[in-house]
Amino acid sequence: RLAPLSLRKNLVFKSANFLLPYYVSPDFVVANEYREEVLRIFLHIISNKLKCKIIDLDLPAESQNLPILEKVSTDYKLVFRKQFIDTISQCLIFVQGSSVEYEKSQESHFKKKFRRISINIDERGEWKIIIIDNLQNNQNAQKAFDKMMIIERMSWKEKWRLQTGCTIDKDLQWIWDASLSAANTNPDFKCKIWFLELNNQAIGYQLVIEYKGTAFFTKTSFAEKYRQLSPGKFIQQTIIAEQFKKREIETIDFLTNLPYMKTWNVTCFPRVKVTLNKSFISNLFVKKVMALIYRFRQIIESRKILAKVISKRLFEINAAFSLRV
Repeated sequence: RLAPLSLRKNLVFKSANFLLPYYVSPDFVVANEYREEVLRIFLHIISNKLKCKIIDLDLPAESQNLPILEKVSTDYKLVFRKQFIDTISQCLIFVQGSSVEYEKSQESHFKKKFRRISINIDERGEWKIIIIDNLQNNQNAQKAFDKMMIIERMSWKEKWRLQTGCTIDKDLQWIWDASLSAANTNPDFKCKIWFLELNNQAIGYQLVIEYKGTAFFTKTSFAEKYRQLSPGKFIQQTIIAEQFKKREIETIDFLTNLPYMKTWNVTCFPRVKVTLNKSFISNLFVKKVMALIYRFRQIIESRKILAKVISKRLFEINAAFSLRV
């Protein structure tokens, strides 16, 4: 089978890309003996039938489909470009050895750093880690979601959402809905939310999905006013240490590669961005057109936000006038 694709029609041409975001490592799932035949059919449909001029794919660097795509792309007069992008690579921790061995494998200041974080949190009051995992229970699920939303509204992301007109984190909503559905139908699929509470107030969370020996760190957030306490790192280190103690998990997957993840001794698996475009469309032209489209979308979005602000202000003026009358 093929991974689901998203087709878009821009101002100038059609483009295709994976429907799923890069951090879930989308790829074509094809039996080896049919790989070349299936990818030829894929390119024929996307390029010739659907008339897509650009195909953008984020693939694991070790994907067996990469050399085949490069090979068959010439038959369809497509230019194949492959670019390694560090920010979309995948950080993993392999749960091997004891927790003591794990700590010894970290950098020299590792224990001192987390000891200082723990002391700083202790000085601010009573704290505890709470885990909500029985999400088949609707009350538990709603309680967990409400706690996450409270933290999200206290995070730095809330200001960004207000500026952009977003009311909710769509990725979080998608992951949450999919997790609840999978947890109810697949006994191997587990979803857990780890909360850090300080003085009976939740100040940070980490949403973890466990499946077939891997713990996926999917979404995390913390209250901005507690940033100096490093609540996100503290929760993640608590989870990592717990996995080494319990030995129920073989791999911890951060899904992406952000600078703070180098706090731990992680192994990074690169991903690549593959672009296939018609040979008559130069790379420079593609970049210019995409930049123009992006700018156009920004203008449209800015106008929407401005319209909302004006509408809100007019409503306030009208309400004030009504009170005077």
